[in-house]
Amino acid sequence: MSILLNTRIQAFEENKNSEIENKRYELLHYKYLKGFDIAVKSEMKHESGKYVYLDDIAMIKDMFPLPPWLLRPLKKLDIGYYPVDSLRQSGLADKTVIYLHGVGGFGDDNSILHAQLLKLNCNVIRLTYHVDFSTEEVIYPSDATAMEPFLKELEAKVIPVIVEELDEVMQRIVQEYKVLFEDKEILFVAHSLGAGIAANYLSAQKVLTANRFINLDGTLFEPAISQGLNVEQLHLSQEQNFSEEWLFNEVEDAHAQIGKDYGRRIDTMIKASDAKCSWLKIGGSNHLTFTDLPDLLKYNKWMSRHVGEKEAAGRIRNYVTDFIRGKELIANELLDKRIL
Repeated sequence: MSILLNTRIQAFEENKNSEIENKRYELLHYKYLKGFDIAVKSEMKHESGKYVYLDDIAMIKDMFPLPPWLLRPLKKLDIGYYPVDSLRQSGLADKTVIYLHGVGGFGDDNSILHAQLLKLNCNVIRLTYHVDFSTEEVIYPSDATAMEPFLKELEAKVIPVIVEELDEVMQRIVQEYKVLFEDKEILFVAHSLGAGIAANYLSAQKVLTANRFINLDGTLFEPAISQGLNVEQLHLSQEQNFSEEWLFNEVEDAHAQIGKDYGRRIDTMIKASDAKCSWLKIGGSNHLTFTDLPDLLKYNKWMSRHVGEKEAAGRIRNYVTDFIRGKELIANELLDKRIL
């Protein structure tokens, strides 16, 4: 058994006869980091309908309470993403993507994008973490006016600890799965709080450096904001609670102030970065549009208001894959806006 599994990680029960490999590893003894899985492009044919998208549909209900009739039968959804428990040098892609979800999310919450990355010939490592605000000194804000002190508390008390845990875990993953990193292009893709964690990890110049960083509507933190990143960046922002005009004008509304602060963080980090950066605002989107939710839920006008437009979610994935492929990013000017 590997050093990794002997120390901090306990393998989930393995079913040798399973037609579909779905291997996740649980991280033990960490305050925030909970687990990870690895997926690589496979030529194996899997029987449609047997892949369980989520282990427990209650995870979605916890994140976004919904009546049952709005939930699709996720156990029948086969998107072609299968975590594995063994790797071979042959057949591995020349790019490895490390994904971090948002604070209220989970490792699976962008599996449609992850499946596209596999087809794009990327290896994918997904890390799962959890911040329990019911037991933290940091209190989740009950209204918009409490957001600024909340972010400062996160920046001071939570983010540094997660970054150190991430560094320790990545050291062991790099040690145990060298074939995923040797002579590979490394990319970090992250949503929401995960983007702030990833940016601070890269800013600290830990064991693993990256070639590219993709921020999916994430809130950034110091020191990455003022230090910048020396890696190529793509920042994608929501439309619902962010306007680039707020960057240059005074705002009085508390919600607009949150959007102004969010944009200022990105703008400051881009200006401090010694690398090529692109920044787009996605029309018809809100914070949840950057996950699988628009595609997983029974769609109607009510749902559109709460999770954004399905078409917007598709455009987000297209921008990400184009960026990874090295294509010139061309914004759909009728729907999206290039800020930088």
